[in-house]
Amino acid sequence: LLKHWNATASRTGLDRPVDGIISPVAPTLAPQHNETNWWGYTSYWNLADYPAAVFPVGLKEISTDKSVTKLPICLQIIGRRLNEEKTLALLNLVDKLCNVTAKG
Repeated sequence: LLKHWNATASRTGLDRPVDGIISPVAPTLAPQHNETNWWGYTSYWNLADYPAAVFPVGLKEISTDKSVTKLPICLQIIGRRLNEEKTLALLNLVDKLCNVTAKG
């Protein structure tokens, strides 16, 4: 994983690897509580000991036969191993950008 991460330096145009990765949290919207059967999108980073943080980017309205529910749409930001503070700083920056964009 580290070798692949470091190899991004040749693709950034800055001669240094990426600071973080933004990826989905799951293949679907948020499931009902205690209904998650697979957590591969997030557990991989935990097992690799890379810091990751989930953040909301919007809501999706879902209609069921009984009601209308708004489910969160979330992404995660992953940082380099042992870079928890930098990952949280990236999270803060991305969250601010998402909120500015959402407000117009």
